[in-house]
Formats: sequence, structure tokens, C-alpha cells
Amino acid sequence: MMSIQERLHDSRWSDALYLTEKYKQFVQRYTAQVPNVPNVDKPVEQTDSGRMQQWLDKFFQDQEQLSNRFQAESMNVDTVQAMFNDAGFMYDFAEMTWHQELRRTFLENEHLEIEYFIEGDTDEIPFFEFSKPFLQRSIQIMTDGLNEGYDWLDKRRVTGLVLKTVSDKVFHMSAKTLIYELNKARLQDELRGEDSRQRYQYFVSQNIQSREQILALLLEYPVLARGLVEHTLRISLNMMRVLERLTRDRRELESFLVSSWISWRISYFSGIHIMVEPVYCG
Repeated sequence: MMSIQERLHDSRWSDALYLTEKYKQFVQRYTAQVPNVPNVDKPVEQTDSGRMQQWLDKFFQDQEQLSNRFQAESMNVDTVQAMFNDAGFMYDFAEMTWHQELRRTFLENEHLEIEYFIEGDTDEIPFFEFSKPFLQRSIQIMTDGLNEGYDWLDKRRVTGLVLKTVSDKVFHMSAKTLIYELNKARLQDELRGEDSRQRYQYFVSQNIQSREQILALLLEYPVLARGLVEHTLRISLNMMRVLERLTRDRRELESFLVSSWISWRISYFSGIHIMVEPVYCG
């Protein structure tokens, strides 16, 4: 069985790159080899990959409309065709932010206790095991972010709210894929158990119980993997931004109230002094 490190270096992660990201790498690497060529039209021997035909099908065979769509994204249709046909071109994914986040998600945080932040029986949450690496990553982000200056907050409760949001997002993004994998295993007679619950638990134990299993599954769905880590990061960081602003506003309000209180005290005692002074002067 491949290790997590080996799976993270699998070239299939490049399938999660957007077309514009692949195009940029393709053009940069080819023009670096042939610097005097202003446009990349046919950099390699052409072999029909069928990819362009799939795009044409989406645009109802309207080549002009498809060409205009590529141009709107600053891409040349001939270069895109050449890119599709170069099956041996190796795209770099390791430096992409989402892949770095994927590595953090599956190489770190495994010791963090999710149950400390989530109330209730997690055994009743469908495919909860699948969401664990993403929840643990969110815990790390929130723990690091709330390290200083947030003592006035109930950190456990705030982190729990974030985990609830992340858990819901992971479930909604992955549910169809996991149900498909469960049904596929059922149709292939790979499940064991006397009833549906036992067969479900068997599926979990064989496919999404450990990080190695989850990453192996996600390697078959790299676009899903990218979406999951990006949304987990975005949800956690958005909450931190809200808390930063709330903390800043709280400090400004406290400073204003203290300043106002001091001013009121000075005015109040000054007024008393003015009223009392004539008595002593008399």
C-alpha cells in the first residue's frame, strides 16, 4: 500500500488544475525552450486526444463561439488544441496553494481531538470519518489564529461553530461521490454484513476509516479534493477575519467608553467644585 507521501506526489493531482492554469504552464515551458516563437501553435507532434471535440460538443459545434470563449480567458484555441494533444506534458501541481493545503491536511493535525469541539454522537453523521482530516485542519487553523488576543472569547464554542460549517460543506460536496462508491461496492458484492448498517460500516472500514484510505479515494477525484481543502481553508480564514474585526471593534469601543467615563467624571467633579466653592468663600 502506498504511503501518504507517495500518494501526495502522484501525477494525477494535476487533473485538478484549471484549464487556464495548465495553459499558462504549457505556454511558459514551451516558450522558455523556444524563446523566439511569439505564439505557441504546434509545439509537438499532433495526436487527436478527443478533448477539443468534447469542448465543441458543449458549444453545439460552434467553433467560433468556442474560440471566442478561449480568447476571453486569454487563451489561443490552437495552443489549447496542442496542449490537449500533448499527453506526455507534465504539469506542476506541487507549488499550487491548494496542493500545499492538501499536504497540511493529510500530514499534520491527526492528534487533534474533534469530539472536544463537537457535541452529540458523531456516529450518527453519515460518512463522518471522511470529514475528519478537514475538521482537524480547521481546528489547527483556528487554534493558531486564536492563540493570542482572544481570551475574551469562548474559543471552544467558536471553533465548534466553524467545525459545524466545515462538516456541512464537506458532506454536501462529497455525498454524491461517497454514495456512488458505496453503491458500486454493493453492486460488485464487495460489502460484508448481515444488514445495511453492517454493510455500511464495512464500507467505511475499508474505504474511509484512515487518512491513507481517504487520500487514496480522493486521488480518484482530484477536483473534489481541491474543492474540499480550498473550502475548508476559506471557511476557517473567513471566521478569523470576522473575529479580528470584532476584537478590534471591541477594543475601540472599550477605549471610547473608558475615555467618555473619564471625561464625565472630570466634568462631574468640576461642577461640584464650582457649586461648593462659593460656600467656603462666603
